[in-house]
Amino acid sequence: MYEIFEQKSGRKVGIISEGGQICCFEKSDQKKLEIFLRREILVREGEETTIEGEVEDVLEETMCFFGITTLRLGEAGHLETTLRQLPLLTEYKATKQLIS
Repeated sequence: MYEIFEQKSGRKVGIISEGGQICCFEKSDQKKLEIFLRREILVREGEETTIEGEVEDVLEETMCFFGITTLRLGEAGHLETTLRQLPLLTEYKATKQLIS
């Protein structure tokens, strides 16, 4: 589970499940995050993506440019990679929620 915060104010806007299900307090935040999470992500070939505590190399079969691989919605590593890029490309940031 990931908590999503607005970077500027620190306000919690919602949560995203490990499966990518989004639940926000406001519809505008929900819509922005849904659009962002549907995007394809380009990563360098061989870049490691973390998947539920395991490390997995990105597969070469989805390569679209030399040395670049596309991760699509639903593919292994897409959610984690997208959330890692969230603060660079949007006004939000994600924090992994520790369950104790």
